[in-house]
Amino acid sequence: TQGVTRDDQRILTRVIDAGCGFGILANKWDLVVGSRASRKTEATMADAVKRAAAFASFAPIMAVSAQTGFQVMRGLTRALEVARRQRTGLSDRDTAVILQRAWTRQPPPRVHGRLARFQQARWVPGRPIRVSVTTAPKSLLPLGYQRYLIKQLHADSRCAGIPLRLRVNEP
Repeated sequence: TQGVTRDDQRILTRVIDAGCGFGILANKWDLVVGSRASRKTEATMADAVKRAAAFASFAPIMAVSAQTGFQVMRGLTRALEVARRQRTGLSDRDTAVILQRAWTRQPPPRVHGRLARFQQARWVPGRPIRVSVTTAPKSLLPLGYQRYLIKQLHADSRCAGIPLRLRVNEP
């Protein structure tokens, strides 16, 4: 009933900074809509959470009720899926395909008059998971474009709930 509080935002920030995968479970769903919990209402709640915690919008969001047991097991299953996906990750090929598509759809802006070309991408496991991107010529990509690439990775269901860091032209 309170929505996303400042404490919730602090906790989410710490989890993301630690590089841990996560999902957001909104408890007390029985108080929000009573016994007539509909998917449309749940989608509205998920949109409100994504707006209030935009920095964590890549995480799966579910409504649960610990009192009635509504979707509790499904929420735990979703958490285990995120943990499994974080352990297995994506192959370098899959990572490169996703980023190449994003690059083709929206090329980066020119840096010092030169257009950067995508060469390769690697999925580097660990905490946090890093995606290493190599460009030619070796130039830095603007921060806004890096955020665009991360969002494209998070749009893939295999990366949902996994905080990612992008490293450009690392040795």
